[in-house]
Amino acid sequence: MFDPRAVFLGPQGQNADLLERLTLDGLRDHVHWRRGFHPEDPDAVDPFRQLEPAHLQTRARFETWHRRLLARLKGSIPSHSPRYLAHMMGDTLLPAQVGYTAAMLYNPNNVATEGSPVTTELEREVGEDLAGLLGFDPATAFGHLCGGGTVANLEALWILRNLASRPLAAGRPEDVGRLDANALVALPSAPPQIPSKPFAVLAPVTAHYSWIKAMDLLGLGRENLVPVAVDEGLRMDMGALETELERLAAEGRPVLACVGVVGTTEGGGVDPVDRILEVRKRHHARHGRWFLLHLDAAYGGYARALLRNEDGTIRSFTQVREQVPDATEAFHRAMAAMGEADSITVDPHKLGFVPYPAGALVLRLSAMREAIGCHAAYLNEADPTHLGSFILEGSKPGAAAAACWMAHRVVPLDHTGYGAILSESFRSAQGLAELLAHADFGGPTCAVLQPPDLDVLLYAFTPGGPTTLTAVNALNDRVLKALPSTGEGPFALTSTWVRPEEHGAAMLPFLARLGVVASEWKPGVGLRLLRSALMTPFVADPEVKAFYRGRLVEALRKALG
Repeated sequence: MFDPRAVFLGPQGQNADLLERLTLDGLRDHVHWRRGFHPEDPDAVDPFRQLEPAHLQTRARFETWHRRLLARLKGSIPSHSPRYLAHMMGDTLLPAQVGYTAAMLYNPNNVATEGSPVTTELEREVGEDLAGLLGFDPATAFGHLCGGGTVANLEALWILRNLASRPLAAGRPEDVGRLDANALVALPSAPPQIPSKPFAVLAPVTAHYSWIKAMDLLGLGRENLVPVAVDEGLRMDMGALETELERLAAEGRPVLACVGVVGTTEGGGVDPVDRILEVRKRHHARHGRWFLLHLDAAYGGYARALLRNEDGTIRSFTQVREQVPDATEAFHRAMAAMGEADSITVDPHKLGFVPYPAGALVLRLSAMREAIGCHAAYLNEADPTHLGSFILEGSKPGAAAAACWMAHRVVPLDHTGYGAILSESFRSAQGLAELLAHADFGGPTCAVLQPPDLDVLLYAFTPGGPTTLTAVNALNDRVLKALPSTGEGPFALTSTWVRPEEHGAAMLPFLARLGVVASEWKPGVGLRLLRSALMTPFVADPEVKAFYRGRLVEALRKALG
């Protein structure tokens, strides 16, 4: 049995006794380890010196600045509270906090086994955990932690570029964009080469801006990141994907990869992974061209726990609906198909509820990492599996691995563990969508862009009746001013902008629901959308839910009045 309320500190710190006791246990155990390591050594911190004025003054200065730090930290955003309905930030798991703190005292650097023999092994186990969660075979996949989704996306594109360049270096340019990851890995290793025409990388217009950075840094050119249009729900449009692929084929442009998003930063939308795979098969059958598929599941990767039984098998759509009644078949199909991708980014520090920094990259085949292999002479040649040989970063905290490891051991990566936590936050988002659509705000009304795939909601208030884009934006700006993301108001909200240059005609149906005519949707304008991520399992109780809902409607009515 598992209770989500036992693994968080709680909005009012209800589980503080557990955190305090386990943190103190970790500190005491660490001190015991230090004292037991060659106890015959001389006392480097003389107890008599600790009584000298300089020592006492230094300790006093330490305590003074610590109090000042604590005072300043109280200005942080209240992401732990159910009143925080803004960015993709929530409370972190107690097991992760305790694991991070315990390992941090040892200060391991997980770039090499020699510097972190324990936490490097924990990270390998975490990589296997994530591979299984995402649908890969842990025995043949490779996963590791990194600073975040931006680093993971950059590293993934680095690997995919080098893999796709192997046919060129091996004298087989016709294989570019045709071979799958298995065949590319099997090609003889050779220095990567650039094709005669630039690689194209396809990604929906909702893709994270880290992809622009990655294209720049790898010399692929940001102009070769080909934007794919989205549908009314801001998910990748399959017709637009096929159109772009046909255009690139006609131009003779090699397609390096397609990026699908599982949990967009803007609205938490899940691209139809299963249909992207079908498009890839059709494109290969029609043109003999293949492309690698990377999933940017930085936000939504952990949601796949909803589909997993305790033995790792996939639950049926009916079973998922029992836990999340508003889940769609499209969501189920997309999440179930994730294991057919070539690489996946996932962030434990998002829906894994692990402290920063803890991003991750998982490769379907461990051999793919050889495409970027670099070995250091000063490390143990007998152990060529040092993480640093196959990753971008040169230093990274082993404490993050301990945090993830603890989280995954206490909270199962299936529907009984993470699924239980996430189902509550997803139901909360769906409940908020219903509330906003039907509540009485004293004149203005609210339109929700789409039923949420995950726990992120996009919506906008409108004065009612025929109106202008300027009036709609002004109304939503007023709400944001009253309920800022800093938490200085009774609730915290945030926003995003959508523009015709990026989102095109996909926004016209929503604008019509707001009472805005299509002719206003033209280059140089935009629509302010309010945005809420509900990363909290603490509003499932009917009385608690009613408490927060009532006060939210009251706060919105006041802001809109």
